[in-house]
Amino acid sequence: MKLKVLYFATLRDRAGIKEERLDLEGGATVADLKLAVIERHPQIEESLHTSICAVNREFAQDDQQLEENDEVALFP
Repeated sequence: MKLKVLYFATLRDRAGIKEERLDLEGGATVADLKLAVIERHPQIEESLHTSICAVNREFAQDDQQLEENDEVALFP
């Protein structure tokens, strides 16, 4: 499934981008997305473990399941 990921503040600075598209397998969770982000941007791993996540502008926990075309925002 395709997802839009938005990076804010220091996560944006460390990743070097403000947004990107990721393709994950169906049934993926926020935790799965974070692992995929760490693989692409290992320099933000430490900050990502304590980040706040919003899915479609609603705060989300790591166990929340994602759906096709969700917008995921990551805040340090």
